[in-house]
Amino acid sequence: MTVTVGYTTDDALSAYAIARGYVLSGDSAVNLQLALDWLELQPFIGEKTDPLQALEWPRDGDTVVPDKIVQAQLEAALVYMKGGDLTASIGKNVIEKTVGPLTTKYAESGPQSIMYPKLSMLLRGYVSNGYGSTQFKVSRA
Repeated sequence: MTVTVGYTTDDALSAYAIARGYVLSGDSAVNLQLALDWLELQPFIGEKTDPLQALEWPRDGDTVVPDKIVQAQLEAALVYMKGGDLTASIGKNVIEKTVGPLTTKYAESGPQSIMYPKLSMLLRGYVSNGYGSTQFKVSRA
C-alpha cells in the first residue's frame, strides 16, 4: 500500500533511493515526514496558491508542485534515513576568546556544521535566503 506524505510517496522514496545506490532503512513514512517538516520551514518565495492549503506548495497561482521541491523532500528523507538531522543545532563551540589582538579558538569536538549542498542547489530559486537568493517583493502604490 502506497503511503503519501507531503509532496511524494514511500514508493517514490524507495525508487529514488535504489536509483542512487541506497538501501532503505527505518520507516520511510517517518523519514518523509521529518523531511517534510524541515522543508515546510523554508522561507519560500511567493505566496500559497490558496491561503487555506495545508502545505506551502503549490504557490503563486500554480497548481503543480515543482519537481525540485519533490526531489528536495526525497533528498531530505535520505538525510534522515542515514541518521542526519536537518534541524539539529550547528556551529562550533568557542573555547577561547580574546578581544584585544583578536584571538578566537574553536573546540575540535562538539557540534559541527554539516552542509547539504544538493539540498541547497535543489531549493535555489525557491527560497528567499541562504541559497544565493536576494530577491524581494516590490509594490507600487
